[in-house]
Amino acid sequence: MGSVLSAGGLGLLVWSGRTLGRNLTPLPTPVAGGSLVQRGPYRHVRHPIYTALLLLAGGWTVARGGRTRAAGTLLLAGLLRHKARIEDAALAARHPDHAAYRARTGAFLPRHGRR
Repeated sequence: MGSVLSAGGLGLLVWSGRTLGRNLTPLPTPVAGGSLVQRGPYRHVRHPIYTALLLLAGGWTVARGGRTRAAGTLLLAGLLRHKARIEDAALAARHPDHAAYRARTGAFLPRHGRR
């Protein structure tokens, strides 16, 4: 099960990064002149790279076990949630259509029934 989670996380990470293209940045602020990407995995969630990292960490935790790894995964989830809030605010300030995008997509998981 850990391998399946990790493989899914890795696949989502690659797909998300390729979809962002030149908009990809490690910082929670948009790149200058960038666009609001709403295709590929971003059609379903606003932060698929963060979801991918959590799948990778969760897969590692399931495969290896241990309270320390589980605690690390939970801490990572908290950090990424905080970073996502900062990023959403920065994107909303730069892209007027971000509010509608945010209303129809979940941060880390898809919102079913809202399309």
